[in-house]
Amino acid sequence: MSKEGGPQAIEVLRDALRDRDATVRLMAVDSTKAGREGGMLLEQALADSDETVRTAAARKIREIEHQTNEERRRLAHARRH
Repeated sequence: MSKEGGPQAIEVLRDALRDRDATVRLMAVDSTKAGREGGMLLEQALADSDETVRTAAARKIREIEHQTNEERRRLAHARRH
């Protein structure tokens, strides 16, 4: 949502990450995509009061890093061939 939705999506996610309900915050983490703003939101979620939200944020960061590394490998391979 954050990478594709632009500034408005970032604001929606930012607000959702401040919600009192951990389920809402968890959905916001799950909806956050790669990108500078998305990364900052996920880093903030690492300090959430709820362990499930913190764990989901860490998992999402690892997932995005893995996808980024895979994309870099594909690009490097394409350049060589």
